[in-house]
Amino acid sequence: MLLVLLTLTALSLCPKNKLHDFESSLAVIAENKCQALKIGGKKLAQSQLAALSAVLVVNTALTELEMGNDHEKGFPWEHTNTEFLGEDGIAALVPALQQNRGIRTLKFGTNWFRTDMAGESIGRIMQANKAITKLSIYGNHFKDERAGAAISGIVSGILAGGESSRLEELHMQNNGIGDLGATAVAKLLNKNKNKNRLKVLGMGSNAIGDAGGVAIGSALQSNAGLTRLGLFRNKMSNTGVEALASGCEKHPTLQVLDVSGNPFGVPGAEAIAQMLHENTVLQELSTGRSEAGQQGLDVIAKAVTSGGSNSNSRLVAWDAVHELYHEHDRKAVRDWLDEKKARTAQTAKPKPRAEL
Repeated sequence: MLLVLLTLTALSLCPKNKLHDFESSLAVIAENKCQALKIGGKKLAQSQLAALSAVLVVNTALTELEMGNDHEKGFPWEHTNTEFLGEDGIAALVPALQQNRGIRTLKFGTNWFRTDMAGESIGRIMQANKAITKLSIYGNHFKDERAGAAISGIVSGILAGGESSRLEELHMQNNGIGDLGATAVAKLLNKNKNKNRLKVLGMGSNAIGDAGGVAIGSALQSNAGLTRLGLFRNKMSNTGVEALASGCEKHPTLQVLDVSGNPFGVPGAEAIAQMLHENTVLQELSTGRSEAGQQGLDVIAKAVTSGGSNSNSRLVAWDAVHELYHEHDRKAVRDWLDEKKARTAQTAKPKPRAEL
């Protein structure tokens, strides 16, 4: 068992999966007013889960809890493909996390949950705990069709929390949630749900197809709070991307959109270009690794470089995998970016000097 405690000075503890070592580590959390706790390694025993639960019920200093074997996020542990918490483990933590009011960031990365029971447990936490502002369930690889059901359980819990929920960021990349999960998540974007507090939504690498894209695009029509949307490496073809682009045309707050790695063709690229003609808020766009080919890239490049009829475009970054289009297109994009930077510098108001 490895615990990493982060306070004003970094503190690392490496107990050997023994109860007395684990309890000693938990005691250090209280003594040092630890604000961030990361736990990973071998699967937690029931006695260790009980000890952790007892601390979480009374601890108010801890603001970030991360549990899992997320190698990509900085956990260099060997057990990256094995179960860490499991359905029984997360279920055991539910009562404590429902009561805790200090944690703002909750992460369950790469736990390799196998059933939708884990989703139900997380949903119960989110329904009762209104203080959490960021939830990450990155890379849990829910098994087969149960991924969508698991995400539905989480969304149901968030919605059941009502308007007092403070959730602003939801990260669920690499879970295979499919269209069922995406359709459930779309409910969070409805203008009458969650008071539009959700600002960041990460849904990359989730096998989301056209039905999911249509659901998200439709929800964006009435959403007024989302600022970042990641849908990279999914399965959306023209139908899904067209619906998504339509939902983004008049969106008042969306600044970052990533649809790279989706198999859309020229019609999808044309829909994105049309969106760029209408949108006045979007700042960053990623469209690379599609099936639109040179023709599709040229369509988007023309919209990006010329601005079309939209002189109020705020786009400052476009990632389209530059090696796939012509040198003159690359030069046009660079010239456009230089022009945007120069225009921004000219119109920017000088900031008042800070008081000494």
